[in-house]
Amino acid sequence: MREIKFRAWLPHLNEMREVASIDFTNDTLMTKGDTTLFNFNESFAESFDTAMLMQYTGLKDHSGCEIFEGDIIEFEGVLFFVSYSGNEARYKLRTIYRSELKNKGVLTGYIASVCKIIGNIHQNSELLK
Repeated sequence: MREIKFRAWLPHLNEMREVASIDFTNDTLMTKGDTTLFNFNESFAESFDTAMLMQYTGLKDHSGCEIFEGDIIEFEGVLFFVSYSGNEARYKLRTIYRSELKNKGVLTGYIASVCKIIGNIHQNSELLK
């Protein structure tokens, strides 16, 4: 069975956090605390309005790092970001070329196994310019 997990970008805190639980009834999620402050077991409630959820793709890069929606990867010397296509029910690779968003293919198990995560679109958007 595929592992289901999420992370959340919290723009008001300028932080990426692991999601501990999601409450769809109240449109909230709980994130795990900042490990650098030694309060990893502390949880924080966030509204869906203030958090950007990103799902784990179920794939890992060449060094074993989990690939999430929004990650920027390097594959064959080109930078792409991972996005989910609801119409196609799969993760796609996209890039920005001459200020236009372009679809460039599908995130496959092979691509994942040889690519390298170099950032994400929230903390490293400058990489895609």
